[in-house]
Amino acid sequence: MKKYLIVLALVQSFIGVTQEKKETTTLRSTSNIKINGQLDESIWETITSATGFKMLRPDNGPEAPNTHKTEVKVLYDDNAIYIGAILYDNDANAISREFSQRDNVFVEADVFTVAINTFNDGINENKFYVTAAGTQADSKTRQGGWRTNDYNWSAVWESAVSITDVGWVVEIKIPYSALRFQNTNVQTWGINFMREIKRRDEIYSWNYVDRSVGNESQYNGILNGITNIKPPVRLSFFPFVSAFSETTEGNTKTKITAGLDLKYGITENFTLDATVIPDFSQTGFDPLSLNLGPFEQTFREQRQFFTEGVQLFNKGGLFFSRRIGGRPSESASTSDGEEIIDSPSEVKVLNVFKISGRTKNGLGIGFLDAITGVTEATIKNTITNTSRKEVIEPLTNYNVLVIDQQFNDNSSVSLVNTNVSRNGHFRDANVTALVYDLSTKSNTFNLEGDFKFSSINDIETINGFSANLEFRKTSGNFRYDFEYRMADDKFDINDVGRQRRNNFSNFSGGVSYQKFTPQGRFNNYRVSLSTDMEYLYSPNVYTEFNLSLRSHFRTKKQLSYSFGVYLSPAKTHDYFEARIPDHVFVKNSDIFLNSDFNTDNGKKISSRFTLRYNKRFNDDESGFSFAIRPQIRVSNHFKINYSLDGGFDKSEPGYITTTDTDILFGRRDVREIENSVRFTYNHNTKHAIGLNFRNYWSTVQYKNRYFTLEEDGSLATTKQQPDYNPDTNFNVWNLDLNYSWQFAPGSQAVFLYRNSIFQNTEESTLNYLASLDNLLKQPFTHIFSLKITYYLDYLNLKNMFKKKNS
Repeated sequence: MKKYLIVLALVQSFIGVTQEKKETTTLRSTSNIKINGQLDESIWETITSATGFKMLRPDNGPEAPNTHKTEVKVLYDDNAIYIGAILYDNDANAISREFSQRDNVFVEADVFTVAINTFNDGINENKFYVTAAGTQADSKTRQGGWRTNDYNWSAVWESAVSITDVGWVVEIKIPYSALRFQNTNVQTWGINFMREIKRRDEIYSWNYVDRSVGNESQYNGILNGITNIKPPVRLSFFPFVSAFSETTEGNTKTKITAGLDLKYGITENFTLDATVIPDFSQTGFDPLSLNLGPFEQTFREQRQFFTEGVQLFNKGGLFFSRRIGGRPSESASTSDGEEIIDSPSEVKVLNVFKISGRTKNGLGIGFLDAITGVTEATIKNTITNTSRKEVIEPLTNYNVLVIDQQFNDNSSVSLVNTNVSRNGHFRDANVTALVYDLSTKSNTFNLEGDFKFSSINDIETINGFSANLEFRKTSGNFRYDFEYRMADDKFDINDVGRQRRNNFSNFSGGVSYQKFTPQGRFNNYRVSLSTDMEYLYSPNVYTEFNLSLRSHFRTKKQLSYSFGVYLSPAKTHDYFEARIPDHVFVKNSDIFLNSDFNTDNGKKISSRFTLRYNKRFNDDESGFSFAIRPQIRVSNHFKINYSLDGGFDKSEPGYITTTDTDILFGRRDVREIENSVRFTYNHNTKHAIGLNFRNYWSTVQYKNRYFTLEEDGSLATTKQQPDYNPDTNFNVWNLDLNYSWQFAPGSQAVFLYRNSIFQNTEESTLNYLASLDNLLKQPFTHIFSLKITYYLDYLNLKNMFKKKNS
């Protein structure tokens, strides 16, 4: 009998397990529906409601109580789909209604969500969110072993809410131009509705979602009844005008630009996005910090064009859009008597376009192309008092091609290629990857991985490769995974991608147990144990061995805390800190402890507390850090977020410089303090004022503790000193004050004032206040900018001209 049960379990894992799929039917509306949050048109009364919501969190499956039942109705016409929902609440005055701006639903407000999958394939899902305060957000579901929502995708649609005696009402209009669907007479869409009640920490869904197996997008119900609709002409324009002024030490630069972003539906499934004369002057500041390590410091993308609709281009992890318009690929060279008087730190982006979409058979195609302009440094000859120009980045073309085939509602195989072509005798690069993400039909097991090949054409052609293979159990309370990752010492994707290092061969694995439903005092918890063994790929030598134990708990009182222990029981062989190939730095075993505690965010005052401690055995090196991040919700309109982060590393060994005969290291004491505060006032969901401030300070003191790196990786005391003072006082100040006004759907005006200062000196003995006083004596850079973007839709323009001519 046991044999038959085992066989049955294996068969189910591959052929799938039948899940409940509710169905609801929509009706065609022949009357005009006004989006006012009232559902006052008579046709709403003729539709059967989607009801019977079940709990998604914290429990998983119980029916919603009558005090908080939900009724949803769906209509459609030739132009849009309409959703009306009544969300009952026995205490309407207690409904959470914190105001926020577009795409920010992570606030203290109840949320209603519509998940639509026009392909009904379990993968390609769009979500539309409306809070009880009226804030809109939208997202696309990312595919992967652990799917998440990509909130960078944006569409133009309408919604309205109203608070009533029995709860709240939401009304939504989603034009077909915001969706992609097949050109067929009968449409069958996947759909689900969700409701989050913040003060009760509860989420309910119309179609039941089993949180222990698969992903939410695979549990959509069915929407029937949509017939004889046609994909519209999807053509919209976003013209903008921008005024910019920058002043430093009395020198002012001004600029007025105009440009255009556009979206065009090439077919019902494929869309062209383009930006002509792009303007990124209002991009948020990067959180600069002192980097003492051997690897590049990078920051997340904040330019909207490169964050929106790039889900397909992120397949395989080859595309890092900050490379486009980033630092020049080369530095200026000087001869005797010459000095560099101007060397731009960024390259100008001339234009970018991307084409993406997916066929009815699940074939996704994406192509992105960008051109950046020539960038020159100015070099002055101090003897002849003449100047010359030198190209540090030529005219350059970047492109990304992705071909992605999805199948079985949960799997895909992709081919990805990135290419950088620089004009003239500059470095070119090409990278190709085969990426796969395969799950059994029942989502019990997942196999994910890739094979990548890079080719760099510089002085000579350099080819490299990497591979990754991971197998994991993805269902149930008990889970496990195994992974192997490798890259040879020639593999390089950094021309258009982001790669911390190459030359590794790593094995890892782990087990975990998680409870999805309440038990005792906890709503949920997760405990995991993992290990990894790391080697160089060439030569095949050991580098590191790690063990980690991690846990996370969330209580029924909406408190959460995490604790982790990370242990390196053997010595670590670091082949990168010395900055010279084949030179190893050997570090003793160490332990790292991490703890986090979060109070209830639903309270007026809440906070997060973090404490970390590390100690290297048989060594003077140790360190600790902390973070205190309180949040004060003064009202539903005004909120203050403050963050104080600090740390101290004692006797940390690290690279300083290379002399003619030695590699020089030092033991340093490192202090860090980061203060940041954000004030947000949302008058309503259309008008907001925000103030963001950040001050980061760090000092490094070596105290004449210098060493040479020996051949066996140890450090030997030396009287030799570097030819410069390596002590550092690093200080950064950034302040952004902005006002935003969404004056029409898809249209916005943003005014920004920014000031910033940066200072890097050798005065490492100064304390925080003295360093800040010195910093504030430096000249500020002041930036004022105003950008106005207006949304124009072809269909609206067409209808408007028809009315004028009739």
